[in-house]
Amino acid sequence: MLSWYAGVLGNYAVFSGRARRREYWMFAFYHAAALLVLWLLTMALSFPFRDSIDGDGGAVLVIPLALYYFGTLVPLLAVTVRRLHDTGRSGVWLLMGLIPGGVGAIIMIVLLSQEGDPHPNRYGPDPKAPQGFHPPLVAQQPVPGAPGGFAQPGSYAQSGPYAQPGPVAQPAPYQPQPGPRHPSYRIE
Repeated sequence: MLSWYAGVLGNYAVFSGRARRREYWMFAFYHAAALLVLWLLTMALSFPFRDSIDGDGGAVLVIPLALYYFGTLVPLLAVTVRRLHDTGRSGVWLLMGLIPGGVGAIIMIVLLSQEGDPHPNRYGPDPKAPQGFHPPLVAQQPVPGAPGGFAQPGSYAQSGPYAQPGPVAQPAPYQPQPGPRHPSYRIE
């Protein structure tokens, strides 16, 4: 389970690509848990200093909490942008979290909880799909007599950007035509 957390830290400042819901939420969970533990530890260790003369004797104990927070801020932003990319949105949508009154936080929770695009989008391939696999964009129609009731790949022409080549007439390979740069071209 910690591999999700370590994986995000390994992609420290990678803002390109896509992140699965699980990758984002596992990182968010461990990040929040680490912040909570560090905060509780800071409060517990600074308790004896509460009655010191200047009242801030335990302030130095906040340094580990601040170092962790600022050290993980860039990976948190990066995985959030990659999560937005998975839903087909730009990283600019991260600014929605700045809407005051908790409205921005609710909007971000909704956006980050949505399922990602099952097809490759402009930010990269689907992170949940097996390597090199792209599901068809159009539903296959049942074909009577075919095994399982559906046509097999290459047995009929498909349409769309991820269509498999079928028994469709292919154009002849490119043949250079005589022209100004062709060796057999002569002007008489």
